[in-house]
Amino acid sequence: MRLRAGNEILTRLATQTATQTILLVALIIRIGGRSIKEKFVLVLITFALLCIPAFGQTTAVDTNQTYNPLELTDKNMASALNDSSFLVLDFYSPGCDPCKFMNNTTSELSNELQGQIKFGRMNDNANGKTARKYNVTTYPTLLFFDEGILVNRIEGYTSNNKSDLLADLKEFRPELNISKVQLPGDWNNKGSALGRQGKYDEAIKCFDEAIRLDPNRASAWYNKGTALKLLGKTSESNAAYAKAKELGYTI
Repeated sequence: MRLRAGNEILTRLATQTATQTILLVALIIRIGGRSIKEKFVLVLITFALLCIPAFGQTTAVDTNQTYNPLELTDKNMASALNDSSFLVLDFYSPGCDPCKFMNNTTSELSNELQGQIKFGRMNDNANGKTARKYNVTTYPTLLFFDEGILVNRIEGYTSNNKSDLLADLKEFRPELNISKVQLPGDWNNKGSALGRQGKYDEAIKCFDEAIRLDPNRASAWYNKGTALKLLGKTSESNAAYAKAKELGYTI
């Protein structure tokens, strides 16, 4: 990183000051009444003064950069482990609905954590060698690798939502910056606030987002049912209440 920044500074110096330096050096040389040594010192001072502004500049960061999960195979798995200080590998099987939910969750976290942790996904049907090596028999399965060493595994989706996965990651990387991570509870709270303002349609959208992130969040189902009831949508409201009760919410 430092080497790249140094190269960028040198490039700016070469492109931004070359013409100015040449002109000023030519002017200094033509000035009479000074020795060659004095003129040489003036050239060095001039060049230094022209370089100072370039060192004060910073390179803009691309805030739109994406950090999608790596598409891993039996062939590139070893290099991915070597290149990653911490890697989360998402094993999935095509046609597996819970796998699709987990794929969405890992994709979101990969981008929200902005490269602090690398995520990868692997199609088990086409990469049996790696699956056998790590005894993967359930889908989806997440494998956590710390400096290339397997340190944790999570099997199945129903018991692990985005909040749980983030908590597991923080056990291994407590310094993670999670300020950009959107959790189900955030959407649930936002929906509740909108509901108190009478904005029930907007509230329902927030509860739906909370449910998408965590299908087992009973409070989001219950709150959605309440918002639907206040909109006069009785059948939909009853269905949401029933789901909340099924998940253990006490009404």
